Amino acid sequence: MNSRTNIDPVKAKAKRIKCEKEHLFFTRAFFLPRMGFKFSVNWHHEYIADKIDEVIAGKVKNLVINVPPGSGKTELLTNLIARGIARNARSRFLYLSFSQSLVEDVSATARNIVKSEDFQNLWPVKISTST
Repeated sequence: MNSRTNIDPVKAKAKRIKCEKEHLFFTRAFFLPRMGFKFSVNWHHEYIADKIDEVIAGKVKNLVINVPPGSGKTELLTNLIARGIARNARSRFLYLSFSQSLVEDVSATARNIVKSEDFQNLWPVKISTST
């Protein structure tokens, strides 16, 4: 199913709709091909992903995610950028951190997700090389 010509259009549409609706589903769908193993979901991932969905829906205006390092917050927020582009290709994001290297890593990962064949099969968008 990696080739664009071998994609079942019904399955692709179902996956696209679910990815656009559920942040955790999107995260898991794009984690596996990128990392080579499944995203291990814990209750706090479900909670954070639900809150991210509420932000996207406009139900929550301000959200602070404060969990220990290694809890998956960067992974979930990196996928928010890619998912935002999937939902609206004209989206713009500004990722801020105390660490320049983290900002560069998150930006590169989000860009790689969007440029991936799996993403392009569902949302054929082009991004600038300077982005």
